[in-house]
Amino acid sequence: MFKKLTLDQLFKIKTNFFKNLKSIYTKKKYTTFSEFIKHYLKDLNEVYFLEWGDFSFKIEKKENWLVLIDNKEKIFLELTNDEIKALHNFLKNWKINQQRNENLTILQKLLLQFRQWQLNAINWKPFIVYDIETIWNTDNLKNTKFAIWYSIISNENHSNNLKFRFISEKNLKKFVEFLLNFDWYIIGYNQISFDNPVIIYNTNLWEQELEILNKKSIDLFLFIWNLTGRRLWLDNVSKALVGIKKTLSSWLEGEKLLREYEKTGEKKLLEKVKNYCKNDVKMTLWVLLYFLTHNKIFIDGKEYEYTFNQFLKLASSPKDKKEEKKQEIKWLF
Repeated sequence: MFKKLTLDQLFKIKTNFFKNLKSIYTKKKYTTFSEFIKHYLKDLNEVYFLEWGDFSFKIEKKENWLVLIDNKEKIFLELTNDEIKALHNFLKNWKINQQRNENLTILQKLLLQFRQWQLNAINWKPFIVYDIETIWNTDNLKNTKFAIWYSIISNENHSNNLKFRFISEKNLKKFVEFLLNFDWYIIGYNQISFDNPVIIYNTNLWEQELEILNKKSIDLFLFIWNLTGRRLWLDNVSKALVGIKKTLSSWLEGEKLLREYEKTGEKKLLEKVKNYCKNDVKMTLWVLLYFLTHNKIFIDGKEYEYTFNQFLKLASSPKDKKEEKKQEIKWLF
């Protein structure tokens, strides 16, 4: 997944895109970008630059434009002839532009908008973002044991330290009742098929309560799946769009830590799991804000655009039950 940006947008945000591009042509002994394009790509329409066994950058020549793909920054850029000249002038004055560049990253801009209450509502309603961790049971969700939960509510404190709620087994039922009673959106990643049923079953509630939660839910995993036909892990989506990754390799590692904590009572193990869960909430929140702010994503050469109403519809429409059964297990997301 890539962020498809315009050159003007790139000029206004802080990324390593220009630095990565400049390093490519200077390593090839070219002093300017225009020389590099004119001579190095003279007889080539497409060229990949490799690093550590994978491509770090790709440049492709089209009839009337140039395509630049930065695989490190996950940025896709199309340039007209006039924009190629503008990029050349920008890179030519690289040192000056570096000193002047006080722009924010995409993540910093989203965080600023969130703290300034510009992105704290969906359809004028606040929302809650949550994630749970469990002792996994692949045979039956009803036998999957709830462990911990973190959440953040959009109309609460937006200071530098965002206000996260920690929910344990002791207060799980009380917080599920809170979710059932409020008239807000519930945001998660794969929560319609996993998190929502797990918390319902762990509080001995019924399918009718699960239906209430699901009707309020905006599931970012479902949105991507419905929009692109792809089931993508939260880690990959978050790294590509906002630059945040998981704190553990997978939930299997988290579950192992949790089991060790239950045996030993060592608090450091529990803190690692809690931090993992809290970070998943952060990733889900920033991906949500990205989707609300931008109206397109780019995957493997194809652009996917959507309106706000389409976003709401696709994020709340479960896939066919047969397809749902084929989903990867929870920790992959």
